[in-house]
Amino acid sequence: MPQNIAGWVLTTVGMGLLSMLQYDSPKSQWVGYQILPGIGMGLLYGTNTFPVLAALPISETAHALALFTFFETFAQVRFIE
Repeated sequence: MPQNIAGWVLTTVGMGLLSMLQYDSPKSQWVGYQILPGIGMGLLYGTNTFPVLAALPISETAHALALFTFFETFAQVRFIE
């Protein structure tokens, strides 16, 4: 839970900073401002959503989490022709 909060805070603050960029902003700003949302989204990507499994019995949570993680990862596969 703390990593989700930290991820959302970093993502929100980072996106706010990115929205303040202008066309003539220095390179240090447009490079540096991408670091915060990048770290935040990285934290959010790596955490699993366990509340989705709350309605299941304990014996089924491992299978459900594996299926959830598979679908989450499979959705990000790019098909190249």
